[in-house]
Amino acid sequence: MDITVQIPNEVSQILEGEGTNKQKTNRLLMLDYSGYQIKFYLKAWVEKDKAPLTSQDNNEIINETIINSDFQKDKASLNIKSQTIKTVEQAIEAAEVDMEVWELERGTVGAWQTPMKINDEVVQVTNYQVKVKLKIKVKNSIKETFKEFFKKLPGNNVVYPKLPTKKKPQYMLECGLVDQHFGMLAWSKETLSDYDLKIAEQLYVGSTERAINRIKNPEQISKILLPIGHDFFHINDSTNTTPRAGHHLDVDGRLAKVYSTGKMAAIKAIDYLSTIAPVEIVYVSGNHDPQMSYFLCETIASWYRNNPNISFDLVDGIVNPTARKYRAWGKGLLGMSHGLDEKMADLPGIMANEAKHLWANAVYKEIHVGHLHKVRATASFKNYVDTVNQTIVRTLPSLCGSDDYSYSHGWLSEGVQAAEFHLWDKEYGPVQYISVKAEEIL
Repeated sequence: MDITVQIPNEVSQILEGEGTNKQKTNRLLMLDYSGYQIKFYLKAWVEKDKAPLTSQDNNEIINETIINSDFQKDKASLNIKSQTIKTVEQAIEAAEVDMEVWELERGTVGAWQTPMKINDEVVQVTNYQVKVKLKIKVKNSIKETFKEFFKKLPGNNVVYPKLPTKKKPQYMLECGLVDQHFGMLAWSKETLSDYDLKIAEQLYVGSTERAINRIKNPEQISKILLPIGHDFFHINDSTNTTPRAGHHLDVDGRLAKVYSTGKMAAIKAIDYLSTIAPVEIVYVSGNHDPQMSYFLCETIASWYRNNPNISFDLVDGIVNPTARKYRAWGKGLLGMSHGLDEKMADLPGIMANEAKHLWANAVYKEIHVGHLHKVRATASFKNYVDTVNQTIVRTLPSLCGSDDYSYSHGWLSEGVQAAEFHLWDKEYGPVQYISVKAEEIL
């Protein structure tokens, strides 16, 4: 059966006239013809002086399917024009979308008719436009990832012997392991230093051992305080972007691998530290991994549920999710915050308000923050009833290297990669700090 395409007279007049195809297209757009209709008429006009159209030609011209897709890190869109694809489901199938990764957010279907002459009879051909919006299944992937880890927890039924109680508790060791960024990937030829999961684990575990070895009498340590969070992980989910700004991150491996490696590094460090003194673990929220680090603390709390030498900051049976933490040790008071959201000058006042009873009894006060990956200390003086109380706000360094984003902004880590461990005396507050350089371990 031969098929003849009927081109409206006004369209024929424009196509016969002078000008380029672009100029003719603009004229037809002014007559409210769609881009798809114009493309169809232009092709038919070129073909009109050739042999009559056959059914096979018809399939190539009028049944042509146009698929436009735009896939981004956490969202995607489809725009499909066709005579045969009439539903959202057909559009998703035609675009070969992996619905294990994506889920439908919304979809719309529009239709219009084009007149055609088939065997001297004018018929109306229906054209369809299907628009689809998709979003990535982030929550499901996170859920499946952690489900695998939690399956392993019941198998850890080790009975841990309780450490002997020390007669005169004198020292608390604060492990200033901040901004470890497990999962960050850096290449030395691009950023001057290499960094990956293996290096992160070596630095995290190795720094704890070196710090203990540098303390003259580690047997006098009565407590070890280990904050977890502070950007322990480089990522928060499988999108590999920062939760707030959406910056794309260079990542060494998939989410499950990053989480598993970080988890085992933390367990190795805790196992070692718990042979020296009882360990308390507190969660301090970071900006790269607020949920991932919290889940890690919950996992570790379950892992050590039978260990009398390891305690956690719990509220109603769950890890305390507040961003800032405070710990008193004798006459000393330590505040911990990631340091991103608060102004440094405001932190002493915030500590005085949030830890009123601890603040009133403290003589030596310090607040330790991370985030900047460098060392900085400032003194803040506040007057309370004619008494001057000095609070040191200290920014702790990081063992982490620089990724491409940091290097391009001039935030270099070479030569300053370190972890600080602070020794607190019950009578005199912080009396010693131990700095462990990355170069010592690698």
